[in-house]
Amino acid sequence: MFTFFRSILATLLLFIICSILNAQPIICSILNAQPIPTISTQSLNRFLALPATGGTTPDFVQDLSGVEWHRLAKIWNYTGDPQYFRRLQKIIDPYVTSSGTLAGCHPSDKFVNGEALLIVYQVTQQEKYFTAATQLFRMMQATYFAAKEKKVDYSEQLPITQIPFYAAYAGFMRDTASFTALANQVENAYRVLKQSGKVDVINTVNLLSILVDVLEYYPTTPAANRFRTLMNQLANQANTIRWKTQFSHPAPEYQANLQKAQFAYVYAISKAIRKQYIPAKYASRFSELDTSMFTSETTAVDWQATACIEFDLLQKSKAGNNRLFLLDDYFNAERKADVSGVVKPYHYKWDEWHNGGFFMLGDIIESAGLQTGTLSVAPTAENLKDASIYMIVDPDHVPDNPTPNYITEAYAQTIVNWVKTGGVLVLFHNDKVNTEFTHFNILSESFGITLNEDIQNRVPGVEFAYGKVDIPAAHPVLPNVQKIYQKDVCSITVQDPAKVLLQKDSVAIFAVAKLGKGTVFVTGDPWLYNEYVSGLRLSPDFQNFQAAKDLVQWLIQQIPEKRSK
Repeated sequence: MFTFFRSILATLLLFIICSILNAQPIICSILNAQPIPTISTQSLNRFLALPATGGTTPDFVQDLSGVEWHRLAKIWNYTGDPQYFRRLQKIIDPYVTSSGTLAGCHPSDKFVNGEALLIVYQVTQQEKYFTAATQLFRMMQATYFAAKEKKVDYSEQLPITQIPFYAAYAGFMRDTASFTALANQVENAYRVLKQSGKVDVINTVNLLSILVDVLEYYPTTPAANRFRTLMNQLANQANTIRWKTQFSHPAPEYQANLQKAQFAYVYAISKAIRKQYIPAKYASRFSELDTSMFTSETTAVDWQATACIEFDLLQKSKAGNNRLFLLDDYFNAERKADVSGVVKPYHYKWDEWHNGGFFMLGDIIESAGLQTGTLSVAPTAENLKDASIYMIVDPDHVPDNPTPNYITEAYAQTIVNWVKTGGVLVLFHNDKVNTEFTHFNILSESFGITLNEDIQNRVPGVEFAYGKVDIPAAHPVLPNVQKIYQKDVCSITVQDPAKVLLQKDSVAIFAVAKLGKGTVFVTGDPWLYNEYVSGLRLSPDFQNFQAAKDLVQWLIQQIPEKRSK
């Protein structure tokens, strides 16, 4: 069903060391001769089928502590296969009552799957999961943080394995104080480990793999810089590990822990390099790993799967070359109070897992090696100069926003000038009920594209077949797709320099224009939001997930090698 995870050690190392570090040819030839490890769909399915064991009385912390079940969501984001998310939700459901009480919420030194609660809440928007996550967070806060900030006894601090959930919750709530308190404890824990001589391979790699996720949860807080500093220290420490010669302990339990540590090492280093948290030189020890572990059966299937995903993503990241994909938050500036009452940007945003968000699209964009960013002010030559791609989606009208920021002639000219220098502009519009046309056409018509104030391709209720758009073979934008879903779109009319690249019957679906060094892509629907990419809503024959991947690759190909600024 999928072609997954050609997690290529040899090619990865060749790319990282030869291309980035300009390593000597003899080193590159050795790396190029390495065997190529893969992970099959069968291996992924071992994780999917792994039983969640529990006792007669449900205990969330105790029952689920052996496996990091939240990593099923990583596979879901990577494959677009909804069975991974459904499995995750099914695993945690027995522990969450309808009112949100979490069965088995108590202190423990074991791993807790709290991130799973947050993920399922963000996807489903069912408050019971958030309530359960809050219960778990407050228990940890009371146990490990209340009046204990001055303690130096590591045993009285939050266990290392529980750092990710605490960081995820604090990041979700934008709780700077809790995130800072966590940084204090993590730094202290590492200091105590060093003083006690316990900074061994397992502890080093485990903490490194934890911090690479922690940074992602709240990258804008000042404490994030402290985590980044510690991550680089740990990466430097991990760089001294000699995987082939350092370990000879015969005990099966030790070997199992070592195998898991290698998965965690690959995951952490690959992701940290891809996210630009650490330099690429830290991949230099990959050649010492036993490549057979990536295909063999293992008890650490959660880590095996995600390590191979990060391998693959790092290899593919060279396509985007860390260029910036900027999402507008000025013309589409809807705001809404979240579950905690805090008013936040809402609808078609990168960090939104719910149906109306762009989390999965953002993940696809970053997986292609681009960096995602958001522009919450009016576009100017200065704030667009570093962007390679700029996307505006569903601009506000009064029902969305009492004081919309409309496109003006001046804003349109700024964007046109940016396109001429090589910028790639993406416009996802909407139907006449849900968006504004008069002002937005000032921009689109600068490229010969008029968005018509109508509704086409109507879909009554859940009769999704009406939203089908067939894709011709060898389509220039969607070469790996046969069918997409677009619902209640506006039609498009073009004149030079624009042309239609996709239509259904007489309705233009995609339009493209070239101007100067730049490119403009326009469609009449925001069609790549989570609801229609995640696989949870549509039948598998609709290929919006693959279409998102194809479109991103096509957009990258439109970026000039050297763009004028």
